[in-house]
Parts: sequence; C-alpha cells; structure tokens
Amino acid sequence: MSVLSILSALPDFLPAEASAFTRSLCESAELTANVVPMSLPETLPEAAQMLLALYGSFAKVLETRQIASIAAEKRLKSWGVWEQYSREDLPITLERALQPLRGIAVAYPEIETDLREGRVPQNIVFRSAWHFFCFRYGHRGLYEGDIAVSRFRETPQKTFAQALALAPLRKYDDEFPETPKASWKSRLLSQQWNRYAAEQHEIELLRSETMKQSFAIRLAMLEQASELVRTGRLENTDALWNYSKDDLVKL
Repeated sequence: MSVLSILSALPDFLPAEASAFTRSLCESAELTANVVPMSLPETLPEAAQMLLALYGSFAKVLETRQIASIAAEKRLKSWGVWEQYSREDLPITLERALQPLRGIAVAYPEIETDLREGRVPQNIVFRSAWHFFCFRYGHRGLYEGDIAVSRFRETPQKTFAQALALAPLRKYDDEFPETPKASWKSRLLSQQWNRYAAEQHEIELLRSETMKQSFAIRLAMLEQASELVRTGRLENTDALWNYSKDDLVKL
C-alpha cells in the first residue's frame, strides 16, 4: 500500500487534486518510521526531505492503526450493529470544531460583517472562542495533508467563511441525540466498538501532532519562498507548490 493511498483514506486530509509538490511527496515517501529532525529546514530541498521522513513515518504508524480499525468496523457491520453506537465516542471532526464559531455568529448576528471581511470582532465571546480554537486547531485545516493548503489561523477570512457555511445546530441536538436503541448484540459487542473508537482517537492524535510539525515546515518554506519572490525567481509564494520536490533544487 502506498503512502498516497493511505493518506487519501483519511477524511478531509487531501483534496481531490493535491498540489504538484504534495503529490510528488506522497508518491516518493516510503512506509518507514524515519526519525524527523526537530530543527527547522534552512533550504527548500532540506524541507522536502524532512517532509518525506515525516509523511513516511506518519503513514507507517497509520497503516497499523487503520488495519485494526477496519477489522473492527467490518466485524461490527457483519453483525448489523454498526449504526447502533453513538458517534459522540469518536474524535471531533474539523468541521465540528468550527461549529462553536458558527453558533456564536448566530447568537450575535452583528458580528457577521466583521467575520465575512476577515476581521476578528470585538465581541469578547467570539474572541475567546477564536483564541481557544487557534490554540487547539490553528495548525490544522480542511485538506491539511496538502502542504499547499493554508491552515485555519493563517487565513481567518477563509476560516470564518467555512464556519458561516455550516448549518447551525438545532436547539436540542445535544440534549436529545438521535441514537438507535441498543440491541443485545450491540451490548455484547461493545468492547469491539470501544476498540474501534480508541483507534480513531489514536489516529486523530497522530494526525494532529504530524500536522503540527508539517505546519512549522510549511511556514519555513513560505519564508524561503518570499526570498525567491523578492529576487524574481518566483512569481508569488503560492507558486512554490507548483514544483515537485525534485524540482525545488532548480530554484
């Protein structure tokens, strides 16, 4: 199994069309648990090598976790109890992480203009929620596996737009979740579900920590790209992601 196919199996990890750089990275990375240096890269080729090690190590551990998860999922589905367990046991998705920002915008409609224009409003409730969101998820992003994709805290206007596009929660969704009545089979197999949920939490933790390292490398690469723009070797910093990892040496 290739690194690309493993990473593509994660929800909202890679876009349908990943950048040229990320695709070349995933196609070259091997399923090996490489040690990733903690220092930041000083050159673009060095950054590419660090990302190769990071993605390869991530995919290696992820493969083991996914095998266990898929086995548990198949077992629960074969017994017909898969839909009877509460999804509240699973890690929060990035889309759900945005939901509190959406809820505050509904409660305080006067802040929507600021949000749509990319400004953090003066509303203390929203500001507190935004600072916590950036602390917990600022290094993350939808389709975050593509290093060309901006992270939540980098582009507030885009992040706010993603939050505002969500449907508000209904008033009693949290108090009365729609969960099917548990059967004797689902109770009997609850340990299987617990193992599946535990694997999903481990995958989410692994993904978050990997993206934290990836984000630091991304910022370093953008800083190096800014120098290339200044000297006329790049049109803009986003043009960096149109190059494969092997073509970076030509810059």
